[in-house]
Amino acid sequence: MSWKPAPGAEAAPARAPVALPAPGQVLAGRFVLGQVLGGGASGMVYSALDERLGQKVAIKVVLPHLVEESTRQRLRREVQAARQAHPNVVGIYDLHETDGLLFLSMELVEGGGLRGLLTEKGRLAVDQTVALGRQLAAALAH
Repeated sequence: MSWKPAPGAEAAPARAPVALPAPGQVLAGRFVLGQVLGGGASGMVYSALDERLGQKVAIKVVLPHLVEESTRQRLRREVQAARQAHPNVVGIYDLHETDGLLFLSMELVEGGGLRGLLTEKGRLAVDQTVALGRQLAAALAH
């Protein structure tokens, strides 16, 4: 006697695993990926050239195992919120999905982050800390 799933309970076909793209790869026929800028628990960020617009952008690729409808909805909300420009918030241009990859095209901010600044300079002066705090508060209030 062999086991069979109940009618209507067949397992969904397995998706082929999707790998993260490599530098030099072209996404959506227009974004030429450059170097990896960073990564974390949810994705990888690349520098890129948007060949359609002729400008440098950042591309944040969501890790393939995290791509599901709730992720798409959350990112759509992020795109809408980020379209309200603010000098202390990185602009998000659009949400894209192609070849099994979900990614954001974003403003490319040149320069380092706070971690790099602290590593390079050590402890910041009080006036620098206050200035950074004000910028952060303005971004959060936006």
